Amino acid sequence: MKSKFDFFERVKIVNPLNPNKLKFKEKLAVIFGKSQDDKGLWHYQIKIENIDEGWYFLENELESLGTFAKREDFYSGESIRVGVTKNGEGYIIEDDK
Repeated sequence: MKSKFDFFERVKIVNPLNPNKLKFKEKLAVIFGKSQDDKGLWHYQIKIENIDEGWYFLENELESLGTFAKREDFYSGESIRVGVTKNGEGYIIEDDK
């Protein structure tokens, strides 16, 4: 089954099923991630406007606004290089300048 929403799609939280999420009802958000469980249900990781943490919602808890945000609205394009030691620990690879 295809997901109802796509990456960076703007949505409104319309029907939060979890009582801990009721405070987000009618808030606007953007889809940042999506996954489908073994039962075929879609789960979406969203960025709610003016909140600095991500939340997961089910497909039937969200409604499309019919518009999309730009990736650049959230990501600067900057990146870092990361190496991994033999012990599996990560470290930042400094630029050769």
